[in-house]
Amino acid sequence: MGWTLILWSVFFIAQISAAKAIQYRYKAELLTREIPTRPIDLQSDIRPELDRLSSDIVELFATVLQRRSAITEERRERFMSALQNRLLVEAEKDALFDAMLEVRRSQ
Repeated sequence: MGWTLILWSVFFIAQISAAKAIQYRYKAELLTREIPTRPIDLQSDIRPELDRLSSDIVELFATVLQRRSAITEERRERFMSALQNRLLVEAEKDALFDAMLEVRRSQ
């Protein structure tokens, strides 16, 4: 059980890192654009959306894990193309998929 918790922690760390990267890139984009008429607030605008997305990912991941065969190296390309966010780079997508594979292999 302890090993599984460690692997889930790796998954959550990858997920949190991806969310932080999106936040940082979004904030950096704001520096190069005209200031929005309504300021976008990290606490009330961005984080709730990231929380919703995180919950959706965990639910979907749990469902996929129940199918046992759904997470395999052969599905990496499909995962990479399905995970579309202009602020998320390939390395972060790879880290998420790698963490998912590790959790899957631990079952």
